[in-house]
Amino acid sequence: MKIVPVVSALNIRSAPSQTAPIIGVVSRMDVMTAVRNQACIGNVGVWLEVVLKSGQRGWCAGWLVREHVDETPASPRLIGVNIDFQNPQGFPSVDDAKHFGWLRFELKASPARGFASLDNALRFYADRLAPYRASGVHILCVLTHTFYGEGAGFNWDAMTYSRWDELTAVYAQHAGLAAQRLAEKQLVQVYQIWNEADALPGLARASVPVPASIYGSLMFSRAFSAIKGADPAARVITTGTVRGPVSAQHYFTEALRACQANVRPDGLAIHPYGRGAPDYRGAFAPFGSIEDEYRAVSRFNLPIYVTEFGVLDNQGADPAQVAQYLRMIDDYTARSRPEVKALIWYGWSDAMDNGFGFASSSGVLKPQMMAVLR
Repeated sequence: MKIVPVVSALNIRSAPSQTAPIIGVVSRMDVMTAVRNQACIGNVGVWLEVVLKSGQRGWCAGWLVREHVDETPASPRLIGVNIDFQNPQGFPSVDDAKHFGWLRFELKASPARGFASLDNALRFYADRLAPYRASGVHILCVLTHTFYGEGAGFNWDAMTYSRWDELTAVYAQHAGLAAQRLAEKQLVQVYQIWNEADALPGLARASVPVPASIYGSLMFSRAFSAIKGADPAARVITTGTVRGPVSAQHYFTEALRACQANVRPDGLAIHPYGRGAPDYRGAFAPFGSIEDEYRAVSRFNLPIYVTEFGVLDNQGADPAQVAQYLRMIDDYTARSRPEVKALIWYGWSDAMDNGFGFASSSGVLKPQMMAVLR
């Protein structure tokens, strides 16, 4: 049986006693295998013999762990696409969407995005999501500052702990309301909390940076609890990190350490722009291999979601070359990294900001890109 701690630091001892020598310490992110007394998980006073990922054996307090179950929803394929329902060319037809495993959308609910209320926004998105979900596509919803925070009186350049405390309390409440409404028709399978929170202040294009400790203790923990309370079947994953493998590892280490007790993300998200399959030698991977990013975050023993990747600022590129770049990442990931649950391309069309799409800015499909899906 696989188990994980429910405390931030759990001692592993050489024998089943609180006086036995400590031979290791594991965190909430460390999955262990219980090999003795596993039927007594949660019972005070009962010790479990465990095997760590390293192969080391020891004993831990059975009342400080819970069973680990990978409840990541199955998807027909890894490749998905980012869409935008407020952009006339920002989303595929239902028939074209059937070729994808995932659709990721940003639930924009602020008055600046044209919505008078959260209820108004939820009606808008629910109506548009329903036919896609009925076709079998999995839906990932990202909740950013455009969901709550934008236009609410917050100065992103002067955020203090108390202001983040104020924002995240309302943000989480709204996240719970959104999950409750969208769960009525099982429209969303995965919720993502914020976008590119690790971006450098002053350089973020489509995000608002959040300090890792505040992200873990306030934003993620509160939103996770609110969404799970409204829709227990939903998966809740982290922000997608955008600054590369070293930054991702540091950010997740600090954020996960700060999470409240019993809060364990259902996955970690990354945005490995500028990285390709290890054997790719083309122009679209100036930062090297995507494997570097996978290796950096796989140490946390959680499912991985690539919620954005693609070719930016190069919409005149040869579609055949971009398709090869995408196909090689898909093939490598499917073959070598089973912990990766989604590869979500940015974006559906060239009309979406600076991404290279599956369709042109006028909505004409690019055959070479679509061929990757078939």
